[in-house]
Amino acid sequence: MIEVLSPGRLTSIQDHGRDGFERFGIPSGGAADWFSAAVANRLVDNDAGAALLEITAGGPSLRFDADTIVAITGGDCFIEEESAIKSWTTCRVTADSVLR
Repeated sequence: MIEVLSPGRLTSIQDHGRDGFERFGIPSGGAADWFSAAVANRLVDNDAGAALLEITAGGPSLRFDADTIVAITGGDCFIEEESAIKSWTTCRVTADSVLR
C-alpha cells in the first residue's frame, strides 16, 4: 500500500488511455507523456499500459508500507530528502520510506 501524505499539485493516476472511443465523444485520455509512462512501466516489469502516477507540478509525498521498486522517468525525486533517485532508472524503496 502507498499512503499519500501530500498529493502535490496536478498529480494524477494515468494509464495508456482508451483509444477507439472518440466517435462516441470519449477522449482517449491517458498519460500526457506516453513515452515516459511506458518506460517507467517497463523498468519495473509492469505491462506498458499499467496505471501509474503522473506528476506535473509540485510532486506528492508518499509513504510505502513495504519494500518496493519504483521508477522515475522525469525529474529527480528524493527519499526523505536524503538521496536523489536518478531519472530513467529503478530504485528500491524500503518499508516506511517517504518519497518526496
